[in-house]
Amino acid sequence: MYLRVIRKYLEVGKIQLLQGFQYRVNTFFLVSIIIVPPVAYFFLWKSIYSQREIISHYKLGEIITYYIISYLFLEIKPHAWWGISESIKDGRFSLYITKPINHLIFHMVMAYAYVILWWVVAISGSLFLFFIFKNYVILPQGLKPFFLSFFFAFFGGIMGYIIEYIFNILAFWIEKPFGILRFYNYIIYFFAGNLIPLDLLPFKKFFLSLPFKYISYYPAVIFIGKVQNINILGELITLFFWILLFFLISQIIFYFGRKYYSAPGSV
Repeated sequence: MYLRVIRKYLEVGKIQLLQGFQYRVNTFFLVSIIIVPPVAYFFLWKSIYSQREIISHYKLGEIITYYIISYLFLEIKPHAWWGISESIKDGRFSLYITKPINHLIFHMVMAYAYVILWWVVAISGSLFLFFIFKNYVILPQGLKPFFLSFFFAFFGGIMGYIIEYIFNILAFWIEKPFGILRFYNYIIYFFAGNLIPLDLLPFKKFFLSLPFKYISYYPAVIFIGKVQNINILGELITLFFWILLFFLISQIIFYFGRKYYSAPGSV
């Protein structure tokens, strides 16, 4: 039974992956998203570091590597696209009501399948940055921080996807959650540590207590070896707690939203 369920979602992912390959040129042009911001930050921070060798506990090479990795993890995170909320508003959601699937998992599998090609492009862009900044890049000491970094980024991406999904299904009650989703995307850019490392901010304990750090900040500091005094197992348990909590919230909202749903715009 469980194998049939898994096979069903894998088939959905396979179809979405094949569709993603139809837009190869567009995907490869998106590599600029990975390359341009870290290059801009490189010149900014190089100017800042011209008068000193270390800021807080970051050296220039560590801060440059941080931005490359944090942008990589932010961009390879799948997104709960606005199509989910649009399907609720235009009535296409009715197609899912009778299907024996979990609405969240169904769309998350499609999202992950769609970005597999993008992962290859994004990682290639990061390798290019590693090459041009080879005199500044800090590589992990051994395989453990490398794999831990990607492990946290993967599950942090799942958590981020569920949060976006929650905002999408608010469309059961809100006419257009587009503005809320845009606001969330801008906020996450800051709270995930992509604008500036969270431990360089004032009130850093507050920011580090939020779940958003697992999307890109925490995997990035693991990569550059800034977690010696952090309980990795405790952080992993905390991350899984957040994933479970947001998943339960999403299912509760979906349950009541489905009852409120009135199938506007017949399909």
